[in-house]
Amino acid sequence: RLGKADDAITALRAARSASPGDALVLAELARVAEAQGRWEELANVCALRVETLSNTHDKVLLLLRLGTLYEERLKRDDLALAAYQQVLKLQPAQPLALQMLGKLFHKKGDWTGLLSTYDEEARSLADPLKVTPLFRAGELLEQKLAREPEAIARYAEVLKLAPGFVPAQRALLRLYEKHKRWAELVELLRPR
Repeated sequence: RLGKADDAITALRAARSASPGDALVLAELARVAEAQGRWEELANVCALRVETLSNTHDKVLLLLRLGTLYEERLKRDDLALAAYQQVLKLQPAQPLALQMLGKLFHKKGDWTGLLSTYDEEARSLADPLKVTPLFRAGELLEQKLAREPEAIARYAEVLKLAPGFVPAQRALLRLYEKHKRWAELVELLRPR
């Protein structure tokens, strides 16, 4: 309140040393560090706070915040990835964590990692909603990983869920022709 942020940080650091797991001290230190734009210190405090929390929901929220902090403020994608992966250990298929992981895997060109996020997302959704992540997985398998038989399987699964999904039909037409899978091509072209 006196506008002496440096003194506040010093006092809070001393309090943290005396009582490392004190939630109130850590929360206040995080608040002051954020207000001052001390991102590295904020990240360290958030990481400590994660260890003190017992509620899974609270841990997930703090880890998502920590991942965003690492990614956006500190430009530490490796630590952001680790934070988001920790979220998935606590809450499998957590949508925001999957989205953020997917973005980071795409940025790094880690196509296998990106594929795992699409597969996890598809597993977590009800049938009609699986179409998008399954189709994206098929595209990734075909275009980036050169695993066309697996891409064919994903596209075929999309068509089981959404028979009129034109992008999957086109992809299967192209791949069936390329691999000379004539019987499957004829079946795909047969009017329904």
